[in-house]
Order: sequence, then C-alpha cells, then structure tokens
Amino acid sequence: MMKPQEKVVNSIERRNAEAESERELKYLKKARVIEDHKARKKQLLKELQDRVYQEIEKRKKTHEEHSTKIQSERAKEQELLARSIAEQSNMQVQLQLMQIEHKPRAGVLDREEHSEVSAAGRELRADKAG
Repeated sequence: MMKPQEKVVNSIERRNAEAESERELKYLKKARVIEDHKARKKQLLKELQDRVYQEIEKRKKTHEEHSTKIQSERAKEQELLARSIAEQSNMQVQLQLMQIEHKPRAGVLDREEHSEVSAAGRELRADKAG
C-alpha cells in the first residue's frame, strides 16, 4: 500500500504532468494556428502576384493592339494622302496639257510653252511609272 505522503506526491506529480500536457497542447494549437496563418499568407501573396502578372500581361496586350491599330490607321492615312497628291498632280498636268492643246495658234510654240509641255509630259510619265 501507498503511504499518504506518496499519494500526495503522486497526486502533485500527476497534476503537474496534466498541467504540462495542457501547456504543451496549448502551445501546439498556437503553433498550428501560426503555421496555418503563414501558409494562408503565402497563398494569398502568391495569388496576388499571379493577378498582378496577369493584369500586366493584359495591359501589355491591350497596348500592343492599340499601337498596332494606330500604326495601321496612320499607314492608311499616308496611303490616302499619297494617292490624293498623285491624283491632284495628274489632274494639274492634264489641265495644263488641255490648256496648251486648246490654244488657238498656228502650231508653233514659244520656248516657255514648249518647256511647260515638256515638264508636264515628264511629270505625267513619272506618275504613271511610279
């Protein structure tokens, strides 16, 4: 049989062991909560980085599409302008030729008229070739 002193000592030791066990359990719970919090924080950071990367890629793509669209529009405008200038030049040359052809003369051109006709003919040939 146990002596009363041994019972008290055993009881105290058991309580101390139970208290130690409870402290360890609380510590483990806190440690688990902290680890869960760290893991969640890491996951949220990763998700945020992914979203930022996707947004950057989306903006790059949108910028590239916009730039391409603007370049295309500018090229079309330049082409239309070039056509318009060429047509206007052709019309001026044709008008000069018509004015020279319809002059009531005996068929002899003076030097100024001859150089105008030659220049208009060269321009017309250059426009047709180019």
